Amino acid sequence: MATSYAAVENSKRASKSWCSQLRIDRRGCCCIAVDGPPPNRPDLAIYSQEEQFAMGAVPTWDNPDLLTNYWSPFKLMPETSVTVRNLSSTTAAVNVQVSLYTSAFGIGAARDLMSSLIVHLAPLHSSTLLFPMTQALLNSAEQRIGVYVKITHPHDRRQINNAGAQLLADAYTSASGRNFSVTFPITNPLSTPQEISVAAFPNMLGATITPDVRTFSPLEQVPATMMLHVPSTLHGTPAAPDRQEVTVVAYGGDGRIIGGLTYVIWIDD
Repeated sequence: MATSYAAVENSKRASKSWCSQLRIDRRGCCCIAVDGPPPNRPDLAIYSQEEQFAMGAVPTWDNPDLLTNYWSPFKLMPETSVTVRNLSSTTAAVNVQVSLYTSAFGIGAARDLMSSLIVHLAPLHSSTLLFPMTQALLNSAEQRIGVYVKITHPHDRRQINNAGAQLLADAYTSASGRNFSVTFPITNPLSTPQEISVAAFPNMLGATITPDVRTFSPLEQVPATMMLHVPSTLHGTPAAPDRQEVTVVAYGGDGRIIGGLTYVIWIDD
């Protein structure tokens, strides 16, 4: 039977329409949606008190990655040295922002941004950055301050090791005696009241703190007193003092860590 011209044209249009649809599907299959960070990411790190708590370790606020002061006498260095690391063995970190903040000495004090630097880190590499201190800080009679570092990178693998702090003070037994007290301020950083508890980690100096628990008004600052008792078994000399640390930490009413500080006691008699 002969096929009509209309039937042939209809068949062509149907075939053309079917093939056209297949070509559209093939083009769609070539598209790959990318969502989220890349699979291989850097791991930027600094000694982090928060990470130490998470691991069940006892942290110190004498941060091994921060160098801020001279000893004997205690005095700020012209520049704060900050060491940051890339712990990834496979992925470099480009345009890492490292920011340094300072505060008055004490727990919970308000922080001020001093400056930020950009660094690039190859896998398993570290970099030591220098942040100049202001003349106002260097010339101040109070050389004890708080120093805080924050590392920022959009694809960092872990956030818990991106921030570290240093808050230090010292005392010498030749000047203070073997039973003495030190004071430091504690500030409620919240605009609402909260109960704050303060404790010293286990140490050789029998440290006790007053007050150890107190309800603070919004943004209230209260001086705390820590009594220290140096055992008669611990001795040193001016040339070779025995170094002992007492680290204090403050917790909010919800158990959140507000901050801490470390006293370095030099037993030089």
